[in-house]
Amino acid sequence: MDIDFDQNSPLCLQHKTTTGSIDGTVVGYGFLAYSVGGVVGRFRVRESRVLLLNEYKITLLDLGAGAVVTETIVRNQNKNIVVTLRRSSGAILATLSEIAAALDAFHDAAGQRCPIAAGVTTDGVITAGLASTALAGGYDYIVNRGLIRVDLGAANGGGIFFNNKQPIIILQVEVSYPGTPKLELVNADSGLILSDPIDLTSIAPSGVFIGGLNRAIHVAPCQALKFSGGTPGASLVRVWVRNAGVSQ
Repeated sequence: MDIDFDQNSPLCLQHKTTTGSIDGTVVGYGFLAYSVGGVVGRFRVRESRVLLLNEYKITLLDLGAGAVVTETIVRNQNKNIVVTLRRSSGAILATLSEIAAALDAFHDAAGQRCPIAAGVTTDGVITAGLASTALAGGYDYIVNRGLIRVDLGAANGGGIFFNNKQPIIILQVEVSYPGTPKLELVNADSGLILSDPIDLTSIAPSGVFIGGLNRAIHVAPCQALKFSGGTPGASLVRVWVRNAGVSQ
């Protein structure tokens, strides 16, 4: 789903598990991990609307020996995103970062962005095509009067990407989970691969780690919050946020 940060009221986002762990796993999106020939990354459904969670597929199309493709091309074929790989007559030339850039640059005839994005952990030239493969693992968000929650059951969580289009402010954090809670502000690439953590645990209220923060946390559109340090068991994380341009 899309979260409307333009309203005047704060919103609350919640992750809840029964036997899973709060370890920083980002949830709410369909994903496909990619690791072939030393090239490592991840594809993900760009939006987290309920109807888009696990409906999209990605194809990396290599036209084969003798074909010359001068640029990597993206097409949307009824929710199957086909990426034709740049190549010479003798070999594939396209890299994973090139594919990610092509997905980001693509717009259809109606001006809509490509519904799939890609992140890169280890870049390199793609060694082979990829048959049409579904992205999976998305969860439904449940919305009730400003509370946006996802019930994870035995799955892990704690990585919260807000999909905000402008800066937002974290007003309050509330956690209850076994282990040693840790809070970090991290960068998130197009595949929601998290990096460059800044430890914010020290600015959370001492002891109980529940309540208003000692200073405001501004979260840019390319950033996320990562709660971690949990062990398996009943767990709960809540984050209260508002648009950075709205006064309290």
